[in-house]
Amino acid sequence: MMAMLPFWFLTSQAMQQFLGFSPLMAGIGFFPLTILNFIVAMRVADLTERFGNGPLLGIGMALTVIGLLIMALLSPVNGYWLELGLPMLLIGFGQGLIMSPLTTVGVANTLPEDAGAASGLINTMHQIGSSVGLALIVGVTGGMTHGVTSYRQSLLMSTICVTVALIIIVFVVIPGERRENQLKLKR
Repeated sequence: MMAMLPFWFLTSQAMQQFLGFSPLMAGIGFFPLTILNFIVAMRVADLTERFGNGPLLGIGMALTVIGLLIMALLSPVNGYWLELGLPMLLIGFGQGLIMSPLTTVGVANTLPEDAGAASGLINTMHQIGSSVGLALIVGVTGGMTHGVTSYRQSLLMSTICVTVALIIIVFVVIPGERRENQLKLKR
């Protein structure tokens, strides 16, 4: 969430400032991301059962990194579909794979009486991470004050945040899930 709130906030501004979209059209501009996110999220339970949380998180984060990186490297002034719409499809697919498994990983291995508190902590971190991420990224890059350059720098910082999360998933979450599954098989 530290990376995604700045993405949503600044991309809606970019659509309005660089492409001349109205606020309504900027909102509609997120449909590729939103629709694909919804479709993928509806299938996550089946995918989790088949592949586990760790691999879904890894794939989802990787797709999100690729989508953000494409948007950071390209300029939105060149048009909506290539520069924003298509990368949003990758981000939407990735985010659809991430949210449910991320919450599951956050409450996994908690005692039943602590599950509610763990869930509340996850939701709190979503809110705090979003606020801190937006303040940090906009504060460091200047948001949209320097035009396309600031926007691209902001997306690059968001990409770095998601890349750090991907590294944690690859080196902590996935191996931990494998160890846990091996222990279950031994029992």
